[in-house]
Amino acid sequence: MPHLLRHLDDLLDIEYGKLGLLGAALDPWRCPSGYHYEAPVRLEAWDADPGPPTSWLPARHGTFVADTGVIQPASTLESPGRPFLIGPPLFEYGFAAYYRPVPDDEAESWLLRFWPIRDVFDPAVHARPLPYFYRGVHGQSVDLSEADLAPRPSGVAPPVPVSVAADWVTSRDTPGGRPRLRPGALLPEAVYDLSPAAREDWLRREADADRIAMALCRPGDHVYTVAADTHSLPPGVARRLWRWETDYLDGAPPPAVDPTFTAGRQVHVTDPFTRRILVSAVVTVLRTDPDRARYDGAFYLVRDAEPHEAARVLCAEAYWAEDPAHRAALNALARDKIAQAWAAREGSGGGS
Repeated sequence: MPHLLRHLDDLLDIEYGKLGLLGAALDPWRCPSGYHYEAPVRLEAWDADPGPPTSWLPARHGTFVADTGVIQPASTLESPGRPFLIGPPLFEYGFAAYYRPVPDDEAESWLLRFWPIRDVFDPAVHARPLPYFYRGVHGQSVDLSEADLAPRPSGVAPPVPVSVAADWVTSRDTPGGRPRLRPGALLPEAVYDLSPAAREDWLRREADADRIAMALCRPGDHVYTVAADTHSLPPGVARRLWRWETDYLDGAPPPAVDPTFTAGRQVHVTDPFTRRILVSAVVTVLRTDPDRARYDGAFYLVRDAEPHEAARVLCAEAYWAEDPAHRAALNALARDKIAQAWAAREGSGGGS
């Protein structure tokens, strides 16, 4: 029997009579009531197709692939609804939208239901790395062909991991773990300067981020902070991140009640003078770290990736591992292009 995992009630500004979903490859659909109004929206995540509800009228039914497992109902990009966790990333989902007219009102209520169908992760599609390098090098354009810039698979075809929705923590409906989510912490100073409405909106966004982070943890999960070189890591997605550690046990994780950085762990650099090592591991992103959001850089609350989450990252790393000969040829070509660009710049009097 289908089971309701979680739900969220929201109010959404409908603009131009259209409703859609951010985070889902799905075209928007037409609303039956006017062009500009506020509509109650209920979002539901199920573990299987729940079938049609009673006393609701069907509006849309179909499937889509969710990049992160978090969607937002939206009429326009400028005013999306609250984020909602529907399940694991890179799954195909079933989706059904229903509406119900509200008596004595021009608006209608909406019911949006989601349920996972199958794992569709493909390293060739969903884990494609960045190009060899960007065209602008030292202010000059290095004219490499698109074929050279495009990443190439290694030729190694590891088995693509295939999970089922029940493997993922988002398939349970019990309260999550207890991430360190700044209970009682002071608001950032800049928030106090906001208007009451803007401050309330900020607090709501923080509460939504906390709610999703909690749903991505099992009871007892150890949550910790890791720095990253990007400000755009979405919640629920596994990534390899790096940190400096004190060298314990020849690079093994230090013995502790809650060891961290254990999934897909690699030691990349050892500094014998400071007894420090640069270590990477696969983690699952929960949210930005609110305690460090005011500082430079990007910091995230994470937990160690579970086996099915880490398997996707390890598969992508094997699939996209660079061929040394191809990389050496690109390096030689790029080095020659850069030298020519700088020679031309110096010859035209453009040097500094």
